Amino acid sequence: MNKKQKAITILQRQRNKLEKLKNPTDIDVDWVIQTKTYIDKFFGENSPQSKRLIGVPIAQETTPNFIPFLKDCIETINDIGLYKKPKTNFLYTIPEWAASLLLTLIFIIGVTVGETKLVSSIFKHKDKEQTSELFRINSPVPSASITKYLTKYKCE
Repeated sequence: MNKKQKAITILQRQRNKLEKLKNPTDIDVDWVIQTKTYIDKFFGENSPQSKRLIGVPIAQETTPNFIPFLKDCIETINDIGLYKKPKTNFLYTIPEWAASLLLTLIFIIGVTVGETKLVSSIFKHKDKEQTSELFRINSPVPSASITKYLTKYKCE
C-alpha cells in the first residue's frame, strides 16, 4: 500500500468513526485532535484543510459538517496527491548576512592565493630573461605595444 492509499484509508476510517455516532453532536475532542494531526501530515500545516480544523468548537460542530469535509479531503488526495515538504539544504539555514560574508571571504582568499602563486613563480626565476618572458606571457597587453607606447610618449 503506497502513502496515498494509506492516507485515504486513514481518512475513511476517521469518517467511519463519525458515521457510527448515534448523536451527531457527540464528536470527541480526541477525534478532532487525531484528525487534525492526519490532515496536517497529508496537506501541510498551512493548508486550507488544516485551517478548517484549527480551534474547532466541538459543541458547535456536528457529524454532518465533518463527513463532507473528509469526503472532500479524500477526493483532493485522489486528484492531487499528498503534500511534500520542500527539501532544504544547509545554505537555507544560514542567515543572508553570513552567506554574504562567507562568499566575500572565499573570493578574497581565492584572489590572495592566486596573487601569491603568481608572485612566488616570478621570484623562482633567477634569470631576468625568464622573468620578462613570464610577464610577457601573463600580460594582457603584448610587450611590443608597451614598447611603442613608451617610445611614442618618451616615458623611458
